[in-house]
Parts: sequence; C-alpha cells; structure tokens
Amino acid sequence: MLCTGRELLPLINLAMNQTEFKFYLDFQDCLEVNDSKIPKSIKASSWFKQLIEIGVIYNEKSGRGRVYKINNIQKYNQLLKAKVNVENPTIENKADATRVLRNSKVKAGLGQMTFFIIKGNIDFNLNEYLIPLKHYTELFGGFLINDLTSLNGSKVALIENKYFFIEAYKIVPEDFICIHKYGRWSSSDFQCLGEMEKITFFGDYDLLGLDEFLKLQEIQSHSSFFVPDNFDSLFNRYSQIFDGSKKFNQNLSSRVRNAVDPTIAKIRDLVLKNNRILEQEALLIPYND
Repeated sequence: MLCTGRELLPLINLAMNQTEFKFYLDFQDCLEVNDSKIPKSIKASSWFKQLIEIGVIYNEKSGRGRVYKINNIQKYNQLLKAKVNVENPTIENKADATRVLRNSKVKAGLGQMTFFIIKGNIDFNLNEYLIPLKHYTELFGGFLINDLTSLNGSKVALIENKYFFIEAYKIVPEDFICIHKYGRWSSSDFQCLGEMEKITFFGDYDLLGLDEFLKLQEIQSHSSFFVPDNFDSLFNRYSQIFDGSKKFNQNLSSRVRNAVDPTIAKIRDLVLKNNRILEQEALLIPYND
C-alpha cells in the first residue's frame, strides 16, 4: 500500500517514548534490523504497525528468522522528521522532551549534550576562527566546542574513546589534530572535515567501530581506519568475548556486512567468527608486552 497524505497526520500525532525514539533513529541509520532485535513494545505499537501497513517498512525471511527493512527511505525520513525534531534531538529537560518526542514523560539523559574535545600541536582554523590549539593543549590539555561547522587543517585523527584520546599522542603522530566527540558522530559532522588532507579514524575493532568508520568514508572517501602492525597479536591476546548484551551494542549493519575493503572485511570476519572484540585502548599496551 502506498503512503498518501491522508495517513501522515495520525502517524505524526502519535507520541513517541524514549525506547521508540532510539530505535527509529538507529533503524534510519542501518536501514534494516533483525526481528529478534526489535523490542516487543515497538512491534506492538500503532506507529510501527502503520509504517508496515502503508508500505514504508516491510519484513522478509532471513535464515531462520525475519528481518525488517526500510522500503521507502525518503518517506521514512519525512515521517520521522515530522514526528520528532531529528535535526536537533537533544533532550535536557521536559520542554525538550515535548518538543522532540511530543512526550514529557521520558527519562533524563536520552539526548545528552554533545561536544567536541580537540587537542594538537599546531594552530588551525575552526569555524572560520584561527585557534591557538597548541597553546590551549599545553595549558589545559585541549579545547572544547559544542558546534563544529568547518575545520581547516592538514591531518586529523578522529578518536572514538575518551581515554584513548587522553593518551592519543602515544600512538597518533604529532602533526595530527586529535578530535573526540562526546556523543555520536553525525553526517553533518563528517561533512565539516572536507578541507582536511588526511583523516584517520581510531575506533574500537568491533562492529560498531567499523560502522562508524564506514559512515565517515561514505562522506570522506579519503579517510582511513587505523590498524596497527601488531593487530593480530593484540587481538589474539587482549580481545574479549561479547555476549550480545546492551554493553557491547554489536549489531551487524548492512554497511559492515557488505564492506569489501580488505582491512574492514578482515576485522569484521574476525569479530563474527570468534565472537570477540578488541577495544582501541589495547593500542596503548607496549608492543613487546
């Protein structure tokens, strides 16, 4: 059934709770999700059922189970944008919850403020201002900003974990600017890096880290994923088993599953075959340890 203007109003007016909000944003990003990963409350919700009824999403058999996919991403985005304020999903208080979700009865912390921590040994242009980054790094350990619109420089390292960011220059070359985002990177964030000559992503060696890098590479094709020379040794010795709990958040996205880059494919296959992941902090372990 095709979606017409008549169906939009009831879809938009249904309030959305915290679990639904996160699920639909993740679904928008991954384009598909296994049936077993969908909370029962969402499958029973009116909005989910109506999305199926009007043909925006559908399900099909996959192995022993079923997978739900987005059939019309343009209409999905249109409906989600109308339903919640996805351009600014930050929720810090009840007013924000009403604005974003049309529902003030959500738990605090869903939409935590995001910001960027930047450090380096060279000055650079940020949001059209020349920033004395070396000075700030030497005095305070870095520079914090909550809005990134343009970044001009030579080389940048995007670092997934905050602890690794603190110790980054034990691994990252001194001529790189290091950036850690408190919160998930968005497509608009990656677009701001267009003026950088070299972009290296330092992430965990797991499905989530690979997916974050592939999102970056879709926008910045010259970016690369850092893999140390002793990766095999580190993985064999320090990787940990993931058990499917929320702690690990290891969903296999279509990006990662279909990746053909030899390096990404190798890490993906190692993770899936061994049911193990390697956190990027392992890079800080002395080579001969």
